[in-house]
Amino acid sequence: MTPTDLGDALAVLGLPLGADLAAARAARRGLLKRWHPDRFPAGSREWAEVTRRSQRINEAFGVVERAHAHGVGPPPGWDPREWPCHPGPDPGLVPRGFRDLAWRLRAGERPLDLRNEIVAREQAPKVAAARRVENVQRALRAARAGLWGGSLVLLLGVVQVGVGMVGRVGLAYWTLLALVQLVPAGLTLRAARPPEAP
Repeated sequence: MTPTDLGDALAVLGLPLGADLAAARAARRGLLKRWHPDRFPAGSREWAEVTRRSQRINEAFGVVERAHAHGVGPPPGWDPREWPCHPGPDPGLVPRGFRDLAWRLRAGERPLDLRNEIVAREQAPKVAAARRVENVQRALRAARAGLWGGSLVLLLGVVQVGVGMVGRVGLAYWTLLALVQLVPAGLTLRAARPPEAP
């Protein structure tokens, strides 16, 4: 058991590195209320995802419990304002924390609930937390608009080629215009999928 294991477990529970066992217990209880498999139809895709997530929450709490029992603490020189305690950025070219907020917004969670969770977890000002949630919402709206716009541009190019208005160069131009919109939109929406269980 290392301080890194403790940091990773606390990050799963949404707690900073200096959190004590009581805070971990409370965080686990709150997370399991939200991510309990009984809230979803058995055998559904959501049920499988929630089951994996609740198992990760329980495993993380077990790590925190063992760390506290063995006296494992944060590494020397840790910054108490440092959160999340992930070992590195999210895979891909998305800001840290975007993935979690984006897929939860797509799953129907209320922005106000997410803002309050950020405020409680990071002791961040409400305005900054609201701005983070709003920026993720804007990115998702822009990605959806990019998908529609890119598809429309591609359709327009195909129609123009079909009626003989443009040739190969025109088709390449319209395809390029479509890809400029479709690729970033697709990558953004791909980053907003639920995280894979380890």
